[in-house]
Amino acid sequence: MPDRDNVRATPEHIWKTHAKSVYDSTKDISPPTAYSGRTVRVRSNIMDSYAMLSNLLQRNNVRRELAKTSRHEKKGVKRRRLASETWRRVFAHEARTLSGILSNSLPKFAVAELDDMCVE
Repeated sequence: MPDRDNVRATPEHIWKTHAKSVYDSTKDISPPTAYSGRTVRVRSNIMDSYAMLSNLLQRNNVRRELAKTSRHEKKGVKRRRLASETWRRVFAHEARTLSGILSNSLPKFAVAELDDMCVE
């Protein structure tokens, strides 16, 4: 059995070494600004990094928010737009749910016919 005095893997020691390594790794990172909030590390291929940044901006709706804030939007127009967006989101969710229910309950040929009718 090893001597406990020689073993340095106490929880306090592990905590201290981990905290020091985390502190050292984050010491050089500056606080985020309006321009540094969306960052993607560039490693070997710049096109992959650009695609990752583009996907990040698309997921966070940055371009749409920028377009919306470029001009003032009246209250009534905003209210109608928000109602329309909500309705579209709810309708899409219900359509996906109904599509899943139908595809599980109907025979495969009926689902294919329904898909063909929706495409036309």
